[in-house]
Parts: sequence; C-alpha cells; structure tokens
Amino acid sequence: MGWISAVIIFAIFAGMIYMIVSRGRTMMRLAKRGTPIQGTVTKKARRQSSQGGMATPYLKYEFRARGQVYQRSIAVSEEVFNAHEEGGPIDISYDQQNPKINAAQYMVDLIKEAYAKKRSKE
Repeated sequence: MGWISAVIIFAIFAGMIYMIVSRGRTMMRLAKRGTPIQGTVTKKARRQSSQGGMATPYLKYEFRARGQVYQRSIAVSEEVFNAHEEGGPIDISYDQQNPKINAAQYMVDLIKEAYAKKRSKE
C-alpha cells in the first residue's frame, strides 16, 4: 500500500506544478497582449477554508466581449477587496482571441512589473 500512496502524492504534486506553470503562462500572455476592458464586480464574499482558518476574500466579476458575457471569481487581498463594491467597476485584461483567458488588470500589472525588473537585471 506504500507505493500507492507515493503514486497519489506524486500525481497531486505534478498536478499542482502543472496548474502553477499554466497560470503563469496565461498571465504572461495577458501581460504581452491582453486587451483592457472595464468589468463589473457582481459579488464580494469570503470563503472559509475546510480547515477553519481565516476566510479568504473573493471577488466575482463579469465583462462583455465579442457579444458574450464572461465571468470569473478570484481570490484577492484585503486591500483589493475593500477597494471594490458590488455593482462597481473593475479593470480587466483579456485575450481577444479567447476571452475566457482573463484576469484583473492589477494582477496583470504585477506580472508586467516583475518581468520588467527581471529584464533590467539581465
């Protein structure tokens, strides 16, 4: 039974690495060619972890592109959570070729800043 546990742990670890790399590529794609648009915050909420720790603040937003409405729910800092209201605006960046690829503009800006710092050190 020990090898089964090892395989399960490896599969979970590999899945986590894949998700992190995939999200990193998505954010770089938006940083390079994302299109800015204004979305609307449709919900503010706090989600309690299954371990009962601190509740994580989330914003749900939507925007319209190519005649369709796209939605996303994102974990945010307390500062970002407090800076937005339900029904209020939120700046979004999305991929015109595939609007399902989108993120809050402030997150894309953070990636741009980090990339610029890295390039200036090279």
